[in-house]
Parts: sequence; C-alpha cells; structure tokens
Amino acid sequence: MDRGTAERLIQPYSQFDELFNEAHTVIHALPDQEEQKRLRQPMTRAMVGLRTDFMFPIVREFPDLDPDKEQREPDPELSPDELARVAQLTESDVMRIDAVLVAAASVNWRKVARIVGTAMNEPTRLPGVPDIYYAERVRKLVEAGRLESQGNLGYMRYSEVRLPIQRSSPQP
Repeated sequence: MDRGTAERLIQPYSQFDELFNEAHTVIHALPDQEEQKRLRQPMTRAMVGLRTDFMFPIVREFPDLDPDKEQREPDPELSPDELARVAQLTESDVMRIDAVLVAAASVNWRKVARIVGTAMNEPTRLPGVPDIYYAERVRKLVEAGRLESQGNLGYMRYSEVRLPIQRSSPQP
C-alpha cells in the first residue's frame, strides 16, 4: 500500500473509533444487563476486527500514522470494585478464563486486545470480570509457557501473543 492511501484510510478510522466509544457509552448506560450483553458482543467484534484487521496492518507499515501513538499508556490497574469481583473467582473460574484465552490464540501473532476481546465475547463469560483481568491472565499464561509474547504485555493493544511453536528435535 502506498503512503497516500494509508493516510486517507487512517482518517476515517479515527471517526469509527469515536463512534464506537459513543455507542459503548450508550450501551453501558442501559439498565438491562442482558440487553447490554447482546449489544456489546457485536460492537466488540466490530471494534476488534477494525483494529486488528484494518488499522494495525497500516500502522505496522507506517508507524508514524498511528492515531494512538500519543495516547500509549499502560493498561490501568484494577479498581477496588474490580479487585473485589476478581477475588470472588474460584480456581475453576480462573481455569475457564485461561482456557478461553488459549482457545482464542493462534500459531500466528495476535494482539492481546484481540485475544481478550474474543474471550470476553464467549457465551460462558463470567459477568463483571474486567478486560484488565483477562490481560493479566494472558501475562500469567506467557509466564507459564502456554503462550509466547512479543512487545510489552502491560499494553494489551500494543503487544501480541501466539501459541508456542513446537520445535521438533533434530533427527540423528
């Protein structure tokens, strides 16, 4: 892709991002949690797809066009309410979250934000568990060798993971 095309494509991306954020705010304000969930799932899929399949390939080729380059802040810490919710998780719940995260991974590099978004859209999602906790679990899976990473895992939008590649031992 030439630079001029990349520049023209990045401009509407920023508008899409603003619209998604506005829609997310409206959805979050709905009183019915089932309706929130029903609406949040396609929104999240669209947002993740737009970032990973549209914007990231452009930014990979032209890093200076990254609309988020000024806003690169590490993932926030869990809030006290989120910490309280996470403290309620059983070992079985954590294992279920880990299994969904690993299932969302591939042998190809994928953004951690994509893995987290995909896992959070699973019908078996535990209510009230924030995306930041899912990102923390990704870090634990990397530490345990169940995933490989590149980039700083403290920035889920700017780091990637994949399933470990099985290297065969040399034949004698």
